[in-house]
Amino acid sequence: MAPLGVGTSLQESLPSYINRLADAHEMSVVTFLSNEVMPGLDLATNTPPSNYLGTGSRFLFLGERLAVKVAKRLASLTGVPEVTALVHHHLSGSLGWTRDFRDYSAWCPECFAEWDDAGEPLYFPLLWAFREVHCCSRHDVPLVEECPYCNQRFRFLTGQVWDGTCDRCERKLAEVRGSGRPTQWAVDFTRLVEGLVGWSAALTEPNDFVSMLVDNIKRASVSVGGGKPLSACWGSVLAPWVFGFPVGRRVC
Repeated sequence: MAPLGVGTSLQESLPSYINRLADAHEMSVVTFLSNEVMPGLDLATNTPPSNYLGTGSRFLFLGERLAVKVAKRLASLTGVPEVTALVHHHLSGSLGWTRDFRDYSAWCPECFAEWDDAGEPLYFPLLWAFREVHCCSRHDVPLVEECPYCNQRFRFLTGQVWDGTCDRCERKLAEVRGSGRPTQWAVDFTRLVEGLVGWSAALTEPNDFVSMLVDNIKRASVSVGGGKPLSACWGSVLAPWVFGFPVGRRVC
């Protein structure tokens, strides 16, 4: 089973993929972790599966050592090498799982409805897990953070599989449609994080970053008339462009 959205800003998160994989094999998540994943991780300590669930599932978002080991183990089990791309080495050095990620899942109701209508699986992209992502840029609606019927919130990975319904009221979340419009600051923050995640998802090896940076510097130099004008502009509007953002967008 291949992960969804690989190479895009809506690339599936590793906890979401684990959930779908356990569901496909008709196992609970905790059984899947205990019997299939953890025995092949070669960890120094005998970590209980509960450490991967609930709040601890945020450890699996980026490219830290645990996330890398889990992704490689799943790639080996499934025979799908793309699974290793679900962890992001280029983001892990500057982002933190407690500071930058939500405590509970958030989702776009229009994406869920669209995927459900098309018979496609519901999943949680890594992008939606970031605290500063407040809306869906595809549908221009705010993300939803709790069941609209009973206000239940959902961890990114629990002991049981998530099948698209609320585990409290058993209503289908894909039945909810988006409402309201996001504020401009919410749109701006979302697009900045989306650009960062899309950039990282498009990379496969550290060398890709170097080649992309050199190519972008060359294009920037040509666009402004040479190296000296580029140097004068550096730090204002061209630095974000060189790193993959549009000209004129400032990055905090």
